[in-house]
Order: sequence, then structure tokens, then C-alpha cells
Amino acid sequence: MIDVYKLINSKAISQYCRKIEHKFNTEELAVLIYRNKRMNIDEKISAYEELIKYYPDMEVIERINCKHYDSVKVMIREEIKRIKELKEKLEKEEQDVIYTYNYWCNCVDNIITTGKDEYREVYKTFEEVQKEIDNELKEDKEQEIISFLIRKREFLKDSKYNIAAEYKLNKDRKLEMVNIYDYKNEWLDIQGICLNIPTPFKRGQAGVRFALEGETGIMVSFVRRRDGKPYGLDFVPVDVNQVCNQEKKVPVSWIGENGNDIKEEYVDYVLPLIQGNAALPMKDGAPDYLYRKVKFYD
Repeated sequence: MIDVYKLINSKAISQYCRKIEHKFNTEELAVLIYRNKRMNIDEKISAYEELIKYYPDMEVIERINCKHYDSVKVMIREEIKRIKELKEKLEKEEQDVIYTYNYWCNCVDNIITTGKDEYREVYKTFEEVQKEIDNELKEDKEQEIISFLIRKREFLKDSKYNIAAEYKLNKDRKLEMVNIYDYKNEWLDIQGICLNIPTPFKRGQAGVRFALEGETGIMVSFVRRRDGKPYGLDFVPVDVNQVCNQEKKVPVSWIGENGNDIKEEYVDYVLPLIQGNAALPMKDGAPDYLYRKVKFYD
């Protein structure tokens, strides 16, 4: 069966939904599969087929960008059909068409940089594009390229289609298609469905709420609930002037009379913040730290 929480792109939201055991309906799962950035097209089709076979059917209500379906499984079958037909169309050899591509490289200062200008070269067949991409990857000795986009269009004034296929590179540095669209002809119903997924980002939500209420010059502060157990927080607005360049010291009353130990009040305060064990990645008996690769450009 599908691990539904792995369908969520955000690691933080995925972990939070798993922790609270949030339940998704069949429609929501279909949208999560569509939006997933890690699954390739074959894996998505397999997951869609699993929804059709094992999950309960339901109605899809009409939305601004999504029509009504009596059965969500009809919508899912249409999505499977769309993917297969577009993939076949993309790879089919035809007259009067052009192919272009571009790629994205590793992040530099958290910005994904585009490597190749899409319009620099044009190709007549999908096979030609594949060969050129293979050459790009052979020349990419430092393995900086992370994804590709291949387009196919008719070489006509009124082109009937504009197919774009997104590819990621797997562990063997081979292309795997993750999504495909026809920008000329389609607005997808599954694309127009918005999800209301619970998130752990309570502080940000509180900040938006305070802003909408007219609060300004404040920061969102965590205030521990006095009842103590279970551990809980309230979010309150605090004047930034009371926080900036200020420090909150451990109360002297929490320090032992001899000044070399702590009292139970301090233990009660800090325990919810430190309890549990962090799973550290290890290598050869030592913590395996992450290092950012720095590359300078002229």
C-alpha cells in the first residue's frame, strides 16, 4: 500500500501529518501524487492505479478550475490516459516539429541556476535531444546538473500543441520523467484542486492572523501554558522593543543555595525542550556532518 505521508513534498509537513495520523481522502491522495516531485511518471501511474483498486470512491465537487465528477476514479483514469498519450506524442517522430531543452544546476546561495538557454539549439527528433542530453551529462564531471525540461512544438504559426516534459536525474544519472503537460490545450482538473493540509508552522499562521488584525511593530512570542502538562504553547504578540537586544536570564530562585546545582523548577522548565533522542547520521563512529560545497564564478 502507498505510504501516503511520503507523497507530501515538504519533509516538515510530512512528518507532522504522520505524527498526528492525519487521514487523506482519495481525492487528496490523487492531488498529492500529481504534485509529487520525487516520483517518476511510471511510479505515479502505479500509485494512481492503486488508488483506483484499493481506495474508496467519492464525488469531486465543482470548483473554479475543476469540473464536477461523480467519481474521483474517473478523474484519475483520465489523468493516467493524459500522461500516456502525451508521453507517446512527445517521443513520436513527426514532420514540421521542433524540440528544445534546458537544464537546471545545483543551488548557488539557495538559488537554482539555469544552465542552458532553451532557445540556443533546436532539434528535429526526440532521439536527437536525448543524444545531446547524454553529451551534456558526460561533460558534467562535477555532476552539477539536477534536472531537464524538454519541449516539443509544431514548427507552424498556429501550433496545435506545446508539450513540456520535466525530468529528474536518478542515482545512475539517467533521465526519469516526473511530469508532462500540454501548455497549449489543457488546464487540468486535478491541478485546480486546492488542499487543506495541517502544518506545524503555527508561529507563521499566528503572525498572519495578528497582521490581519492590524498589529504592527510586534513579534510572535511563545508563552508556555501555566498548567504545565501536557506541554503546550500560546502565541501572543509582543512589542519588538521589549525583545530586541534583550536577554532573559535563568531566575536565581532556580539555582541551588550553593550556586553549583539547579532546582526542580529548572528541570520542570527545561525537560519538555530536551527530552527525546535525536537520530544523528553517523559514519565510522562519528557524526556525519553536512558541508556546503562552495564554487566561485568569474
